[in-house]
Amino acid sequence: MPLPKIVLLLIKLIIIILLAIAQISLIPNLPFPLNHWQIFLSIIAVVFLKSEKFGNIFYWALFFGLLINFYSLHPIFVVPILFFITILIANLFFVKFFTNRSWYSLIALSITVTIVYNLIETIVICCSNFICFQNSGFILTVFLIDFVFKIFVNMCGAILFFAVFKNKLNLYGQKYFSKF
Repeated sequence: MPLPKIVLLLIKLIIIILLAIAQISLIPNLPFPLNHWQIFLSIIAVVFLKSEKFGNIFYWALFFGLLINFYSLHPIFVVPILFFITILIANLFFVKFFTNRSWYSLIALSITVTIVYNLIETIVICCSNFICFQNSGFILTVFLIDFVFKIFVNMCGAILFFAVFKNKLNLYGQKYFSKF
């Protein structure tokens, strides 16, 4: 017997809230390379790879972005807009380039999502903060060092999510994720 739609909605809301809590409180306290993990970007790569409908992921990304934005130092609504733009570009790349739904597509899509999100985030931060223009060499060095670790950790996170949930959620049959 399938669950009612309101129960599924509540389950998805609870999962998004738990992911936001993990991103805010747990992940920054992990050891060095793991504290750069952006959990939602890894999930976006897996969902794009194994889903056929992308409509609802925009709403979930905006909701997750609003939750994260409450605890970030970015201007208001920057994080939800960043997630929205990232999903648009990921959808474009997925439809045009990564069409075979393989492990290589997962790795390429997770790298693409991480690069797009972090580049746009850095541009927005530098445009909204005048200090970045004065210390641009230092900011660029820190950005490039963190950027490599973020790409690697998000790629490993996407592979981990894919490996753990591919059998549990019947991703090959598109049973559950197609309704995400």
